Parts: sequence; structure tokens; C-alpha cells
Amino acid sequence: MKTAVTIALFCAGGGLTRYYLSGWVHGLFRRALPYGTFAVNVIGAYFIALVMELGLRSTAIPDTLRLGLTVGFLGELTTFSTFSYETFTLLASGSPRRGRCD
Repeated sequence: MKTAVTIALFCAGGGLTRYYLSGWVHGLFRRALPYGTFAVNVIGAYFIALVMELGLRSTAIPDTLRLGLTVGFLGELTTFSTFSYETFTLLASGSPRRGRCD
């Protein structure tokens, strides 16, 4: 039960971070391409690999914290399906400039 609560709390943080970070990156580029979503997926994937490597090779990161970070926070941050949806929307519209990425 402790692990499930930890994951749920970390999910909330990951979702909020995704919302703000993606919006910030989108604001920097002001383009119809989903750069914000791409950025959070790349950043999240890097940190998932880092946390898993450290967590599984040593005792530096306890199991509950490792799962909270990877499944919860970073899992919520890196929703690849959002990137896939946005890319499909851009392709289906026939014009990348008309696609939405917020």
C-alpha cells in the first residue's frame, strides 16, 4: 500500500511538471510542432534510465522511491501516447502549422 500511495503522489507531480514544462517549451518556439511534448519525453526517458540504472545497481535509491520516481513522476511526465497523438494530428491535417501542441 505504501508503494501505491508513493506512486500516486509522484504521478500528481509528474503530471503538473509535464503541463508546465511542455507549455514553457511550446512558448519558446511558438510553432505548430509538438516541441514541448518531445522535450518532456526526451528528458523523462533520460532520467528513467538514470534512476533505474542507479536503483538497480546499488542501494542508493530505495525500491519504493525508485518506483515512485520511474512509474509515478517520470511515467506521468513521459506519456508517449500524447506525442503520438499530436504527431498524427499534424500529419492528418495536411499542414503541420495547423496542428495544436498545447
